[in-house]
Amino acid sequence: ASGYEYMDIRDDRAMYCFDLPKGTEKTFSVRLRAAYKGEYILPSISCEAMYSPETCARTASGKAVVR
Repeated sequence: ASGYEYMDIRDDRAMYCFDLPKGTEKTFSVRLRAAYKGEYILPSISCEAMYSPETCARTASGKAVVR
């Protein structure tokens, strides 16, 4: 199974819709392709309940170096 019900990939983001029962976790991976050398900021990841936005989680941003 894919782990999600819906996925929307755009030029600048990937959005997933999925069920997450209480006490469980899921891991998603996104494959990136480097177009230019340099240092890039990876934005933080945010997740929230569809009908309860006060139930949410966010990660810190990161950095990617393309050589």
